[in-house]
Amino acid sequence: MAAPVPRPVSAPNGAASTPPSVTRPAPAARPPGVPATFAKPSKLGDVKRGTLPTPKRLCFYGTRGIGKSSLAADAPEPIFVDLGNATEHLNVARYPMPAEPVFQDVLDAVDDLAAADHGYKTLVIEDMGELESLIWRHLIANAPANRDGERPTSIEGFGFGKGYVLAEGEWRGLVHRLDQLRLRKGMHVIMLGHSVIATVKNPDGDNYDKHVPLIHPKAVGVIGANADVVGFVTFDDVAKRIGGGPAKKTIGITGHRVIHLEHSATWDAKCRLPLPAQIDLKEVGPWAPFAEAIHRLHSMTPAALRQQIEAELARLGEQFTKADGGPGNDAGVRAAVTKAGEDVSALFKYLTALQQAQSIATNTSEENAQ
Repeated sequence: MAAPVPRPVSAPNGAASTPPSVTRPAPAARPPGVPATFAKPSKLGDVKRGTLPTPKRLCFYGTRGIGKSSLAADAPEPIFVDLGNATEHLNVARYPMPAEPVFQDVLDAVDDLAAADHGYKTLVIEDMGELESLIWRHLIANAPANRDGERPTSIEGFGFGKGYVLAEGEWRGLVHRLDQLRLRKGMHVIMLGHSVIATVKNPDGDNYDKHVPLIHPKAVGVIGANADVVGFVTFDDVAKRIGGGPAKKTIGITGHRVIHLEHSATWDAKCRLPLPAQIDLKEVGPWAPFAEAIHRLHSMTPAALRQQIEAELARLGEQFTKADGGPGNDAGVRAAVTKAGEDVSALFKYLTALQQAQSIATNTSEENAQ
């Protein structure tokens, strides 16, 4: 038999009285250092160490006609989204685009490649400047009218800096789409662009000029942060003084084509692949150094790399000359290698630098022979 439900005590006027409050103990505080209970099973046991064999994100920029398109055309099975008719001289596959494309056409092309079955292994977008123009026109065409019924007619018409912030959001959305394509289809993504000399505001001293991609700095920030490689393609020009007396003058001599992969005050660049700071852009097989670096990145272990580094140090000796002419020593390299730990990319960079270095004994012998 169920227990009777207690009835509230009647107040003197016949109304039900409020039940007396019950004092409950406060919840016990969690002792310091004791974590809160985790409701889901922990996945820490599934943590794995090592590089991930994923396709890469690369950005190359430089002067017109320097060979950026030819470099991308040599990548594995490329398909171009050519927004400026820059590949007419190349025998490459091109995604069909209208005569006057809009930004949505680019997004549709990326989505199509991500969904359809095909054998392409690299998507190349040519070029970033044309793409930025499409993004700006897209924002202008879809901008709401203000209180006076007016719409912006340029990216500056959104207000001070607001248009560039909106464009940054569109760049981020595109980069996300490209990452989905990269991971779903295993495709490399290459973005090409032109360079411009811009003045950098230096908070620590005088302003200076440097080579940067010919797009807005906010767009550069989005692409640069996402990319595995940002390479500046240029000629290895040199200056030479000729003549004597009043006829003496300095002329420029055009050198061979190179790709700079290490940041400097003169250009923007970065590289997460095991490549030297500068590589030659060869006429035949220009993609080969990148293909080899990607293969090595995912095929060699940190232990094997450290073994090769030790072999190079044995060849060079305690003191040696680095590729840039500066001094090097084995103790400094070993300290850097220890700090790198299991970072394969860093170990590769140290190995590449040592392979380009020379022992002091070798340098002395060459000087004596001369």
